[in-house]
Amino acid sequence: MKTCYRNIDFEEVNFVKGEVKIINKFLFQSLKDFKLVWTVEEEGEILESGFQLLDVEPESEQLITLPYHTSSFDSSKEQVINLQVVYKNEP
Repeated sequence: MKTCYRNIDFEEVNFVKGEVKIINKFLFQSLKDFKLVWTVEEEGEILESGFQLLDVEPESEQLITLPYHTSSFDSSKEQVINLQVVYKNEP
């Protein structure tokens, strides 16, 4: 994973169930102005995608469940979950 310092972090909880922990490292800003955009790719092809609104208080964390279906995954192929936090409304 390529990253630089960021104020929002992710932690794997259970990818089979779609559970991810969102960690808000901002000192004073909640994540109510952001949304999480996610995709599940299998060998470069997008299988599922969606977004989820965020509302995590400063210096807090929240467990979310991404509503993807692992039954559509081919066990002989690699799946990649992409997570991206963007502004809910473009500034």
